[in-house]
Amino acid sequence: MAELTKEEFLKDVATHQIHVLHDDGIYRHIQFKQCDSTDKCFSLVTYPNHLVYSGDMGCFVFSRIHDMFDFFSTKNPQAKECDVYINLGYWSEKLIAPHPEKAQEFAENLFDYQIMKYLTS
Repeated sequence: MAELTKEEFLKDVATHQIHVLHDDGIYRHIQFKQCDSTDKCFSLVTYPNHLVYSGDMGCFVFSRIHDMFDFFSTKNPQAKECDVYINLGYWSEKLIAPHPEKAQEFAENLFDYQIMKYLTS
């Protein structure tokens, strides 16, 4: 799977709707999907000290603080309004599945894809 830019991701999910399937304090299940499709559908599930991202684009489990929504709502002080700061290095330290070392492995097919994308654009 190729790495998406922020712009590509936002375009891919522009018509997604948010469906709150469960909301009981820290226990949440929120689904993001198009009404008529499961293409690029994903869910966020939280429980104490954990956030699970799962769907068409992979599955990742993070653990750091009691309410992980607070952990992922960090804003970049130098960013534009409503722009969230993503610190991949720090986030990967809080990744418990897959193992952080696996998440940072060199992906030959991704490398090849990015090179071809660059050369053909």
